[in-house]
Amino acid sequence: MASTTEIARLAQARGVDAEALFLQLMIRHHTGGTVMAQDAFRAGLSAPVQRTTLAMIRDQGNEVGVMSALLAARHSQQLPYP
Repeated sequence: MASTTEIARLAQARGVDAEALFLQLMIRHHTGGTVMAQDAFRAGLSAPVQRTTLAMIRDQGNEVGVMSALLAARHSQQLPYP
């Protein structure tokens, strides 16, 4: 979900700026994955796929929580989700 411009910015960034941008982009990426998994769950797919989607929702939600805390420690805010 990162644009080529955002990837170029990340490649040039250093230190806390690089960490904050990486976290911002990963939070957005995980949010997109969670939305996709929620849609797949609601689609009524097979039981194994639904179990997988629920695990993805749980795990990516946990990871977003960790990354959000790391981002806040760097005094940065999350990027808006498109």
